[in-house]
Amino acid sequence: MTLKDDLLRAAGRVRRHRPETAQGVGRYLRAAALAAGGFPNRAGQADLYYTVFGLQALAAVEPAAFEPAAQADAARPVRAAPHEFEPAAPSRVREHAGTFDGQVDVARQTRAYLATFGTGEDLDFV
Repeated sequence: MTLKDDLLRAAGRVRRHRPETAQGVGRYLRAAALAAGGFPNRAGQADLYYTVFGLQALAAVEPAAFEPAAQADAARPVRAAPHEFEPAAPSRVREHAGTFDGQVDVARQTRAYLATFGTGEDLDFV
């Protein structure tokens, strides 16, 4: 048993006993996701490190969003030009993928962001 397993079990209990709380966390995470894909760092830029945590948190409170059956177009490749994710000038307005209606497919949008890293062979292990 790992800490991650414990956290996922705790999230499962929240989903069963306090579904409104789990739904609220899911809406918050969807609203935090960036329109270009991924989750922002403290500077508001898409960041692979923060994206891992954002996706894991969303999977904990909304596991169905990541099941193959929920991904009707998962087989269709999503590609994005790397220049779409170059750091932009800091802005007070951040464009988000999510809205508080919870209808955003964060997993699909994030695939485009992750595709910009290719196979990942140029990434540093942290």
